[in-house]
Amino acid sequence: MNLNSVVETRRASDTWKPRTAWLYLFTIALFAVVLGVFAGVARIDIRRLDARNPNVPGILSLLISLITPVIALIFSRVRTVKDFQDSFVLIPVTRQRIASAAVIGFLIQAVWLHVFEGGWKHLQLRTSFDYDALSALLAPFLEEPIGRGFLYAAFRKGYSVTASTVLVTAVELLNHAPFTFNSIQWFVLIVSFSVATCMLREKTGSLWPPIVCHLALNAIPAATQ
Repeated sequence: MNLNSVVETRRASDTWKPRTAWLYLFTIALFAVVLGVFAGVARIDIRRLDARNPNVPGILSLLISLITPVIALIFSRVRTVKDFQDSFVLIPVTRQRIASAAVIGFLIQAVWLHVFEGGWKHLQLRTSFDYDALSALLAPFLEEPIGRGFLYAAFRKGYSVTASTVLVTAVELLNHAPFTFNSIQWFVLIVSFSVATCMLREKTGSLWPPIVCHLALNAIPAATQ
């Protein structure tokens, strides 16, 4: 095999470094500043953005939901579906590991409900499929490729498991800032979930267990109201 063939078959993730992750985060922060300025000029209260509210511009809400994975794909340098699968380690794992990931996600949510929300009695099954349910089901497929697929992998090229986990967890907290900085229970939930999924990513070498864990974590919110 010649050198050109080796370069062509190399995964995009081989070039990911902590510097790549930091540049991505800087770009996201810059976008947030620009968005904030735009919202201020347009007199839009970002705290009230909600796709269920017809008075809020739907295009802005959609932009916020999609911009981070789009920018992550640009920085990750993936160009094809095969390259995406290889670089984001969407590789098969055993059923036992998938089942364990699902149990971990479900238990984190169940314990959190028991400790902070007074148990399950106040929960009711959804009678319709709405924006909240859709967000809960889509989040694992939008957030995990960024957090555990891209950022964690890039940080791990230069930092320890602990440092990489702390950095990714900090990003998760910032992404959910309206919840995490106003409520200790949300802080605990996101930190425990982020640590668990980073460990799953580290131990299994695949992105599927974190995705499954995230789906299991969101299963209760998606099914109840």
